[in-house]
Amino acid sequence: MRCQRCYKKPGSGQNVSHAENKSSRKYKPNVQKKTYYNKQGKKVTEYLCTRCIKDLKRKGEMDWRPPAPKAPASQGQSKKKELDGKNS
Repeated sequence: MRCQRCYKKPGSGQNVSHAENKSSRKYKPNVQKKTYYNKQGKKVTEYLCTRCIKDLKRKGEMDWRPPAPKAPASQGQSKKKELDGKNS
């Protein structure tokens, strides 16, 4: 499996025994499925290697919590207008 950010993929190499017998093997990157919120507040699910996860955390581009909901400012103003109308 590949990292979706840096495209790191499995490499190849050899196992070498004490008798120096060689057999082929694969070196797999540590790829994990991560769900996070990006800077725009959108939920993103990607397969990332641990190096990219560390890099995103360090740069502040990854947040585990959803963005706080914004309270509409118009509700508070309309209540004030209603109260002013009742007092008159």
